[in-house]
Amino acid sequence: MQLKDKHVDGHSTDFAILSPVFLTNLPLALRAGAAQFIRTSSVRIGVYSLALASVACGGAAVPNHQLTTAESAVRAAEVGGAESLPKGELHLKYAKDAIAEARTLMDAGDNKRATLLLDKATVDAEQALALAEEDEARIAAEEQLERIQELTAK
Repeated sequence: MQLKDKHVDGHSTDFAILSPVFLTNLPLALRAGAAQFIRTSSVRIGVYSLALASVACGGAAVPNHQLTTAESAVRAAEVGGAESLPKGELHLKYAKDAIAEARTLMDAGDNKRATLLLDKATVDAEQALALAEEDEARIAAEEQLERIQELTAK
């Protein structure tokens, strides 16, 4: 026996009349489906909760790359002679302090703020290096000017 269901668009769909065996097992099938639905929903809720908790707790990635970049910038500034200048030394101190504070924040799990501090430390160290390079360029220009004056005086 077949039932025909006519849709508005003119197409028809055949429905088999439900067998007695299916009807007697329907409550069991519904319970199994409900259990599957509950298991799937529980997993989804757990995944969403974990994702939300990690974002709420500063779950940004550990900023190892930024830490390496900041430390490299500090070493470059030290090698570049930034410690010999008062302003360069000050910017190096800012950079080192920011790196130390960022490490503390990373240990506490606040990677987002640590990333910002490491970016600041990199900028401070680069500023210290730029000051040292500027000082070297100024000294070199003064030496060249003295040579030019000596040559024109002769």
